[in-house]
Amino acid sequence: MFSKVQFNCIELKGGNIMFLKITMESARVNAGLTQKQLASMCNVSESTVISWEKGRSLPGIKKLPLLENAYGIPLDHVKIPY
Repeated sequence: MFSKVQFNCIELKGGNIMFLKITMESARVNAGLTQKQLASMCNVSESTVISWEKGRSLPGIKKLPLLENAYGIPLDHVKIPY
């Protein structure tokens, strides 16, 4: 399922599993995308993607569904720096 980045998980009492979040960069790499490709998919510049990954800026609310689609995983599994 995930080739380059594995989710770490913790099994809690009652059999529930909690997934630890992965970084935006890890999610992108796991999806097999370059920063340039992700930027194109989100209609932003490559420097904007770099800023998101370094925590210097945040993606706008309208970009979140694009990121979720690009990463191929729900964004609640991705740590968005803020």
